[in-house]
Amino acid sequence: MTIIAPGTVSRASAPWPQRTRVARAPWWERNIQYLLPLPTVLLLLLFVVYPTITAIQFSLNHVTITGEGLSMRFTGLDNYTRAFRDPLIATAARQTLEWVVVVTSMEMLLGLGLALLISSGIRVRGLVISVLMIPIVLPPIAVSLAWRFSYQEQFGVYNYLLSLIHLAPVRWLSDRNIALFSVMATDIWQATPFVFLLLLAGLQAMPQDPFEAAAIDGASPWQVFLHSVRLRLCRRAVVPVPDCAGDTRDVLRAPRLEGGLSWRGRR
Repeated sequence: MTIIAPGTVSRASAPWPQRTRVARAPWWERNIQYLLPLPTVLLLLLFVVYPTITAIQFSLNHVTITGEGLSMRFTGLDNYTRAFRDPLIATAARQTLEWVVVVTSMEMLLGLGLALLISSGIRVRGLVISVLMIPIVLPPIAVSLAWRFSYQEQFGVYNYLLSLIHLAPVRWLSDRNIALFSVMATDIWQATPFVFLLLLAGLQAMPQDPFEAAAIDGASPWQVFLHSVRLRLCRRAVVPVPDCAGDTRDVLRAPRLEGGLSWRGRR
């Protein structure tokens, strides 16, 4: 016979502890690392990978548009051979190279100058940044039309300003010697603020300790500028290669938007 003291509970009659059931996360939460980049991957496949494969396929075939669709006949590298022998392709390549060098260099220099000016702590910093943001938010087609009207020979604003100082009007988009540079100015005006933002972010992210140590060691402002910008800022803050690709697309689109540029013009 077992005697149980008052106020105690026997082991046999004590209730079993209940198990806590852990709810399983839904499938989308378990695979969130794959679902988040999925829209971007699909867009890249649709607008980059598929067009690239299609372009390569077309370049290796003779494509004919018929009533039933596309008719392709394999020609190998004949299209590439004809392209390299065509003087029009050589002219387009030369003008594209001029565009990339001039536009990218000007955007880098102007963006760097503006970034250094703003980072120096001027009083109207907020106003300058707000004004520089205007070209970025404007769509390219609106910028192209606005500058095309400004370049107009009869009632354009630039020729009006030239008439105030008694200068003859300039055919900005129909003169083969300056049409390319006129379109360059449009791209520089719109793309420079973006380069400015990248360089300004790089300047503001730099620690001030190296600059103070360089000043104590007797380094001149020009030496500090060269080492800080060339060795750190230009390598980490911005890479001009993607912008060169964008400039190439712009120069190929320029004749359709502006109407006055000819690949055979500048000889």
